Amino acid sequence: MGRVVPHAGLFLHEHTHLVGAFVGQGHAVLRPLLRVTKAEAAAQAELPNAPIWKGMTFKGVVVDESEICVDRTWAPGGGPDKLGGNAGYVVVSFPAVTLGKPQDETCAGYAPAAAKAPTEVEVPSAVANDPGLLVSTTFGDKWPLTVPYVVAHCEDITVAGRHLQVATVVDAPDGKTYAANGTAKDHGNYLDIDPIWAANPGVSGLKINISPVIDAALALCK
Repeated sequence: MGRVVPHAGLFLHEHTHLVGAFVGQGHAVLRPLLRVTKAEAAAQAELPNAPIWKGMTFKGVVVDESEICVDRTWAPGGGPDKLGGNAGYVVVSFPAVTLGKPQDETCAGYAPAAAKAPTEVEVPSAVANDPGLLVSTTFGDKWPLTVPYVVAHCEDITVAGRHLQVATVVDAPDGKTYAANGTAKDHGNYLDIDPIWAANPGVSGLKINISPVIDAALALCK
């Protein structure tokens, strides 16, 4: 049998059986509760194995479809001052179940970053109708470049009897052509795309996945 976790008048079985007065609400209720349970478990699992953390409790609050805020509370008489009480909160992002850095205060004071309206990108008429035009607003958060738009190109080549496709992008504002895929790097005299490849804001030292741009470029060869 799995552990039963009480939450907001419901009982959520770890094997996803929903018991209690609101069973009839089904899937619409189950999904948020499962996310809360996962977020609470993730916040607990993140703690170091040290006596100071023992007895801490966790209470998740649904922020929106992508975030659960988890309040942390010291055990009675716990914490660095042995006073118990609030131990800050962490925000858990879904679907990847990624934990943010612990913050002071409580979830009651947390508000998600306001969704930014996409900035309109002005594209010169010279490239506005180019089939390879890629604009940042089309990709949203998945846009992997630091420039607002580029023009993608694809070229079929043959190397040692092998059919290959060279994917490149032109930074239209400055006219420079960058290698988008490995074939372009190895078999063309193109600039490295790294200077205009955006850093991943959620993972230090990594870049945003550039596959959408490469795929769009390669599609031009078909």
